[in-house]
Amino acid sequence: MATRVRLVLVLIVLLCLAMPARATPDNGWWWNPAENGRGFFLEWQGDQLFVAGYFYADDGRPTWMFSGGAMSGPQAYSGTLYSVSGGQTLMGNYVAPATFSNVGVLSLDFTHQDAGTLTWPGGAIPIQRHVFANGEAGFQPTGWWWNPDESGRGFSIEVQGDTLFMAGFMYDGAGNPVWYFSSGKLATPQRYRGTLLRATGGQTISGPYRPPAAIVPAGQVSIEFASEETATMTVSDQPPATMAAAASAAGDRAMPADEDLAPLVGRRIDLRRQMQVRDRLRVTPDSWKGTLRKLYEIPHLNGRARVSVDVQNAIFRRRTPASVFPADYVLVMAEAEINFELRYADPSGTCELLGRTTYDVSLGGGYVLLNAFGHYIGRSTDDDGAWLGLSGTCAGHPMTLPSQPVLTDLEIGPADLFRGMMEGRNDRSGSGYKLIYEWRLIPYAD
Repeated sequence: MATRVRLVLVLIVLLCLAMPARATPDNGWWWNPAENGRGFFLEWQGDQLFVAGYFYADDGRPTWMFSGGAMSGPQAYSGTLYSVSGGQTLMGNYVAPATFSNVGVLSLDFTHQDAGTLTWPGGAIPIQRHVFANGEAGFQPTGWWWNPDESGRGFSIEVQGDTLFMAGFMYDGAGNPVWYFSSGKLATPQRYRGTLLRATGGQTISGPYRPPAAIVPAGQVSIEFASEETATMTVSDQPPATMAAAASAAGDRAMPADEDLAPLVGRRIDLRRQMQVRDRLRVTPDSWKGTLRKLYEIPHLNGRARVSVDVQNAIFRRRTPASVFPADYVLVMAEAEINFELRYADPSGTCELLGRTTYDVSLGGGYVLLNAFGHYIGRSTDDDGAWLGLSGTCAGHPMTLPSQPVLTDLEIGPADLFRGMMEGRNDRSGSGYKLIYEWRLIPYAD
């Protein structure tokens, strides 16, 4: 009997050893080698995954889509696939994305840490890790990078050995999603300089395979990594003639050494890792509760308008499914009070108009709390001038607050602060007025 039990145990062990390993997928670039020119970048931290697909629109433009959220299993993910438009260009000032469009569902099933299947509206694609260099990198910045003040634009960066491969997703002048890429040897383990390229005419989301029709220079890029969490990027839309001249002068080197090049002049972007929580399960609360405050100071004639919006007992509840990724939480209840003070002086004397009103925030909404993979972002989209409805006559002069939508992102704290309070403050000014946001939230069980 004992011998039989031992044989059964041995068979069980052998069967377990024969089963394919299903490990955590590697972060970085993935592709189908039979479909060169289209690829995917994914990063998994804790229970969260963020993936983007880089491919081409029907008219040949390079385009991208993304998905992200909690894993549905140890080696599986399923979430909404989004297309975004109307955001920041390569060299332009910050513009928040205008629209998020639900394209369908993207799912991932990993059979191994470097192999799996991606399924999206274009069908099922066997994918594997893209190995583009040999050796291990001692300095490892692989992951998603962004500037939190410029949400909607980001960069996927991977280092293998002494080689860096990156892509930046953003928008063209017409608001269409577009991407650029660069790849080459690192000048030092923490410094990269290369040509920024734009590919066109390749494979669409659902069409048959076709290689990119053209790959043309779009500018230059340099990256200085201060650490594996922070970096400074400089981008330029100038043609890389300086690099070509330096390469020619350098003789048989395919790429000029960093010291052969003048510092790159262009737009500076302060970057940091977007998904900062590593190798541990993160459990997010179902609700948050706290206070919000908005303070306006608006110049008017010879004086000013001052308006404060105080929202008490604001409750944000997880929205399932999220209607606009990654809007994980939406304001469902709040008590708001608006105080306004209009004051100015003219030759006829000093005029004052004071008042107080209330606003049912639960009906108007306008606030969402975004879980942006490593940080929460508080966003307000109120048309403040419209719902204030504030106008009056003072010494014969009409006074009306400007009515214009306000779209403001406010970073309110890292995503691992699931106990205690998250606080955030943001000062912005523009169009002649100053706007100060303050948020204070704690996890809440209702």
